Order: sequence, then structure tokens, then C-alpha cells
Amino acid sequence: AVLRSFVSEEKLTPLIEPVFEEFRRGEVPGMGRDLCDMSGPYTRAFKDFNIVNAVLPRKYRAELRGNVFERRAHAVAKLVLGEDATLDYDQFLSK
Repeated sequence: AVLRSFVSEEKLTPLIEPVFEEFRRGEVPGMGRDLCDMSGPYTRAFKDFNIVNAVLPRKYRAELRGNVFERRAHAVAKLVLGEDATLDYDQFLSK
């Protein structure tokens, strides 16, 4: 099945892109091991990361919770998986 007009680029880009870039640049404070290089040890300096892995970004940035994308994705998940479908994990990756 194809979902047409799930979320317009005009609505999604201003919401996600600036926040994603903050994670990608390592600018979100207090993440500890939730910000790591997926391809290396936790001890690797951020400047040497190959794959930026931001685990649980919704925990660190409130605007990622309950936004238009999340609401629509939840509605689709309930249609496909059933009414008890819930979000249990979120992650940003950048290579």
C-alpha cells in the first residue's frame, strides 16, 4: 500500500531537520552514552565519529514528542498492527 500525503515536506522539514542537525553536530547536552559512534567504542571523540547514533532523541528534545509525524505514524501503526500499537524506541543515525 502507498500512503499519499502522509506528511508534507513543508510540515516535516522545519520540524525535524534543525533538530536532527543539532544531534548530528553533537550539540544536544546531557546525552552521555545515548550519543555515540555506532561503528566504534564509546571512548571515541565526537570529532572522530563515523556514524552518529543518537539513541532516544525524544527524551532530549520535547518537540520530537507528539509532533505531526509521530501522531500520523501512530495512527497508521494502529491501523496496521492494532489499537494497542505503541512507540517503544526512537533513534537518529547519520553517516
